[in-house]
Amino acid sequence: MECKSSSGTDWNLSLIFRQPKGSQLATGCYDGFARIWSPVGELLHNLEHGAEPLFAIRYSPSGKRLLSSGVDGICKSWDTSTGNLVNQYKHTSPAMDLDWLNDSVFATCGNNGEVYVCGGVEERIWSGHEADINTVRWNSLGYLASAGDDGIVAIWDPAKAEAIDKIKEHTAEVYMIRWSPLEPHIIAT
Repeated sequence: MECKSSSGTDWNLSLIFRQPKGSQLATGCYDGFARIWSPVGELLHNLEHGAEPLFAIRYSPSGKRLLSSGVDGICKSWDTSTGNLVNQYKHTSPAMDLDWLNDSVFATCGNNGEVYVCGGVEERIWSGHEADINTVRWNSLGYLASAGDDGIVAIWDPAKAEAIDKIKEHTAEVYMIRWSPLEPHIIAT
């Protein structure tokens, strides 16, 4: 999808995500900006992430924070009511995806085979993939799943800081994972 600003600048829109309460919509673009919009399309905040394309944006469960991540390996947390930068985390590779556990803890993944758990007390790095990780998702019980180009879906227990299971039946890359909302031990890939 191509978008142009009122000045005619191409934004090359790559991501759209709705706030949990539905009062905002966020977009991430290849121009390095995340934007927060009202339900009627009014631009509320223009968030300058950096000069590199964004790969992921995600609202926190309450909708009070927005994460943005991309090619530069930086993950930024924004206040959605003011548009102010709250915090940022630097990773050693491009951050491909991210997901919130709660309003303070989130996970990101990159093309170096590592999962980063940020927020809370300290940043933690988990290794367990043999190639790029494409996606991460928390379930309602606090377990994290990651999937990547190695065809592995890893299930992580934060208390142990290690993969407690690895699903290796895929014969190609895995790009999407979703936990069942009704049965938190069931995952679809």
